[in-house]
Amino acid sequence: LSIQRTTAADSFSAATDGISTANRRRIDVARGSSDANNCRMDLVDSWMEANRNSNTTPGVLIDALLEIQATPEYKRLRDDCALEVDAFDASAGTTCLLQRKEQQELNTRVITYSNFWQIGPANMDGNLSLLLDFYYSDGFRQVGPSIPCANSCYTNESGNGEPGCTAGLGFNLTHFRQIPQEMVCDLKWSELDNAYNNLRVCAAATANSSDEVLRAWETQRETQKMCSTSACGSSRNNNGDTNTDSSSPSSRSGIYHPVSVIAMLALWGG
Repeated sequence: LSIQRTTAADSFSAATDGISTANRRRIDVARGSSDANNCRMDLVDSWMEANRNSNTTPGVLIDALLEIQATPEYKRLRDDCALEVDAFDASAGTTCLLQRKEQQELNTRVITYSNFWQIGPANMDGNLSLLLDFYYSDGFRQVGPSIPCANSCYTNESGNGEPGCTAGLGFNLTHFRQIPQEMVCDLKWSELDNAYNNLRVCAAATANSSDEVLRAWETQRETQKMCSTSACGSSRNNNGDTNTDSSSPSSRSGIYHPVSVIAMLALWGG
């Protein structure tokens, strides 16, 4: 399923990676269905088009990420973690479709994964997520903020045994513990968390990070995986594997808050 579209997000990979047509097709298949991939890329492209070549904070950041992507160090890291990037993109596409259906069924705006984390849709693309981590961790040489259990951030229905949310968290979350547990599981946020942590650990290992950095991110990955399994079950969260079934979410109770424009979303142009 080769996805025929030229997008701003594609420029991050296609312009510098020199990936062959056959490998590009393999990557498109690995990312999931064309509908799922298009869903997430629509979000990313809108963010890119709104901010690229601008003097805004996101625009300056995009320029910095393009410079990083052109370096041999990053290209090697991206190639070595290609499977993890693909898995992340497939998971993000699935979540995107499920969120879209949720919004259509409820006929109102719902809190999305990107809305919750207040960083805009850049976290719906594996390559962008990898570039951002590279940028903020000085090439995976430093340990960034740690979130031991994302589920403890999402919902107040989490178990007392969970390790918590806010270790090292440098900003306040507007929708902290306001998301129904069933929504977290049905929209597969936990699977996306696991895919992201798999990507970070691969990158840290490939970048020859210090033992301290690698152990820190391995610990976060394993803690998050256990937390996700406890919250949503192993069938949904086994090693961050994705399930591209985009059937309608089950009906559920809970409050769906309108998306608010807050400081971090404004920073990212969200």
